[in-house]
Amino acid sequence: MEDMLPEEVTIPTELSRLCKAMGHPVRFRVLTLLAQGVCNVNELVEKLGVEQYKVSKHLTILFEAGLVTYQVNGRNRCYELSQPGVIREILELFGKLRGQLS
Repeated sequence: MEDMLPEEVTIPTELSRLCKAMGHPVRFRVLTLLAQGVCNVNELVEKLGVEQYKVSKHLTILFEAGLVTYQVNGRNRCYELSQPGVIREILELFGKLRGQLS
C-alpha cells in the first residue's frame, strides 16, 4: 500500500462510495426514474410508493455522492442526474450484471 500513489488509492475509494450510494434498491430506482427526466420529491414519492421523508433521505445520499443535483423551483426541489450519460451507462451495466447473475 505504501507504494501506491494517491490517485491509485482514490479511484477504488471513489468507486466504492458510488457503488454504496447506488446499492440501495430505493436509490437505484430513484436514479432509474431520474434517467427518464427531472422529478420533484412529490413525484418521486408517488412513483416509488415510499414515504416522503425516506425519499428525501435517499436523495440527500445521492446528492452527497455527486450522482444527482437539484434546482429550487418555488417550494419544490427538482432533481436530475448530475451526469446523465455516465449514470445511464452505469445503470445499463448494473442491468446487464443483474441479468447475468440471475
